[in-house]
Amino acid sequence: MLWRSFFTSLCIFIRNLLPKSLLVARALVTSSSLFLLKTACPQVHNLSIREREVTPLDYHYGNETILVVDDEESLRTVIGDLLAQLGYNVLSTSNGPDALALAEEYPGKIDLLLTDVVMEPLSGPALAEVLTRARPEMKVVFMSGYAATLAPDGALKPGTILVHKPFTMKMLSARLREVLGSRAPV
Repeated sequence: MLWRSFFTSLCIFIRNLLPKSLLVARALVTSSSLFLLKTACPQVHNLSIREREVTPLDYHYGNETILVVDDEESLRTVIGDLLAQLGYNVLSTSNGPDALALAEEYPGKIDLLLTDVVMEPLSGPALAEVLTRARPEMKVVFMSGYAATLAPDGALKPGTILVHKPFTMKMLSARLREVLGSRAPV
C-alpha cells in the first residue's frame, strides 16, 4: 500500500511537471515494481517502461602468476583478491625492495609485474627495470593516477603499458589478459 501511494504521488508529480506530449517515463525496475507503477498510473499516457537487462560482467580469467606492487594497501588487497578469483596466482607486496626480495625467493615463473608508478623508496619504473633484467620474459603493466610521472613529456616510451587510476576491475582484467596474451614481453 505504501508503494502504491508513492507511485501515485510520483505519477501526479510527473504529469504536472511535463506536458503530456513529452511524458515518457523510463525506469529500470523489477517486475513487481513495474506492476505497481502500471497499476498506480493508469491515467498517465505514453508511459514507456523497460525491464532492466541483467548481463554478467565479462571478466577475463587466467592462470598466470602476477606480482602486484602498490603502496596503497586497500587497492592492493582488492586487486589481489579479484585476480585470485579470476584464477591467477597472485604475489603481493607494498614496495619495490620487498618485491625484489619476493621475486628472488619465488622459484616459479612470474608472468607479469603490475606495479604502481609512484612509490618510495623504489619507483615502479626502477623496479620494473631491475626485475626484467633478472626475468626477461616477465611483462610489465604500470598503474598510476599520475601519468606525467611516467611520461613527463606527455608520451610514453614505446611498449609501456599504463592503466590509469581510477579503473574498474573489468578494465584491469581485460588489459592484463591482453598483455599476457601478447607474444613479446612488454
